[in-house]
Amino acid sequence: RRGRAKIDLGLARGKRDFDKRQALAERDAKRQIDQALRRRD
Repeated sequence: RRGRAKIDLGLARGKRDFDKRQALAERDAKRQIDQALRRRD
């Protein structure tokens, strides 16, 4: 029972790191689009 909880916790932690990287990539892409639009005006 304790071993399984550790495995579940480890999997959840790994998923959070992946989600964080994806969120950073999306934010960076949005920032680049906003900068391009500002330059065009």
